[in-house]
Order: sequence, then structure tokens, then C-alpha cells
Amino acid sequence: MRKVIGGHVYDTDTAHKIGEWDNGDYGSIHYVGQALYCTKAGRYFLHCEGGAGTQYAQNDGIDVYAAGESIEPATPAEAKKWAEARLSSSDYEAEWGTPEDGVRSMTARVKEATYQAIRRKSIETGKTMGGVLDELATAL
Repeated sequence: MRKVIGGHVYDTDTAHKIGEWDNGDYGSIHYVGQALYCTKAGRYFLHCEGGAGTQYAQNDGIDVYAAGESIEPATPAEAKKWAEARLSSSDYEAEWGTPEDGVRSMTARVKEATYQAIRRKSIETGKTMGGVLDELATAL
């Protein structure tokens, strides 16, 4: 799904999917599924879908509702809170690192090539992306 909101493009085909959650009621009018994404520009958003009996339903005519979907932008703090509540610890830590005392979270805009280089180093070393950045900063 692709949507422009507030002058920003949110596209599930080009953004990085961090993780997903659903209520386990697939196929029901009460089904709700949500996936958290981060755009190349570092903007978080939820791709939400749901059955005819949910807040994501779409009106297909007079008093006729069907399953629907939406894009909901999220601040970094909202995205992190959503992830803490719904994702596995490994999915959470892949994006934000291991929560520890004395560790601060930050959001930075970097070129795609820089992001990919940090991500590759993270995969190669088994460190979080934050760990890779900590190592680079220590070397300065």
C-alpha cells in the first residue's frame, strides 16, 4: 500500500518492515493485523488491516462494510512503544538494540548507502546496529 500523508510518502513496498502482529482471528470480521515499517527517510508507520467489524472497515455502500486497510504514521516513540507491546524481543532488538541502563535511543537520517553499510556490519558481526555505531564512535 502506498499513501502520501503530510507531504511524506509511506509505501509498504519500499519501506523496511520491522515486524508484524495480528489478533489471531484471521478470516473473521473482527480480524486486525498491523505491521510496523520504517521508510528510507527514517519515518515510522503502521500498515493496518481489518475485517468489516473493525476500525479499519471501509464503507462499500449504504450500510455495507468490508475489510479495509490504512497507513498510520507514527513518531519514533510511538513506534517503539508499539513494538515493545507486540513484537518478539529479537524483532525489537533488531531495530532498537538491547534495552540497557545508560543506553539512549536516537533517530538519525543517513544516506541509504550508510544505512546499508551499518546493517551489513551488524549482520556480519552479530552486533546490533547501535553496537556498530558505538564501535565506530569509540574509534573517533
